[in-house]
Amino acid sequence: MGNLTQEWQELGELPPVPGSPARPAAELRKEFLAALRETETFAEQQGSPFFEAFKLARFVLESDQVRLTGELTPERVDALVKVLKAAGFSERAGDVFGRKINVVSDFEPFQPSEEKLRGLLACSVADVFGGMGSWNDESFETEETHARYEQLSARLFSTLRAFTLTTLNAK
Repeated sequence: MGNLTQEWQELGELPPVPGSPARPAAELRKEFLAALRETETFAEQQGSPFFEAFKLARFVLESDQVRLTGELTPERVDALVKVLKAAGFSERAGDVFGRKINVVSDFEPFQPSEEKLRGLLACSVADVFGGMGSWNDESFETEETHARYEQLSARLFSTLRAFTLTTLNAK
């Protein structure tokens, strides 16, 4: 393992300096959505099934059809999965959503805002890095395509982490 500064530079961003001012949540959300959109387009063009994870994360953040505040009973989760299917998502996306919604349930006792819940769920859905069968395992035929994948992955990773941290710290 290299030094920490080198590893962060490879991702395209250095870690924040302690005591530095926080960036506005709206700015980070916008950057995260842009990274999701761009990576989704690339993944779909390459025939990668991960495009739907990026699309689902955007849907959670942008759609008024998904409301997460209040108790998430199994019936309510089933109703939300039906909303996804009606919006054109696959059964697999519904299964992922059903598993990832637990991150929202963990925060129910704190009565977080709808915006915070959506942010947390979107970050959970979009976190496709690491582990067997992850986004990191994708391979491409040309060096140019692989270089684009690396660029998009670094951007998505850094915006995902920044938005996750900001969302967790939001009131």
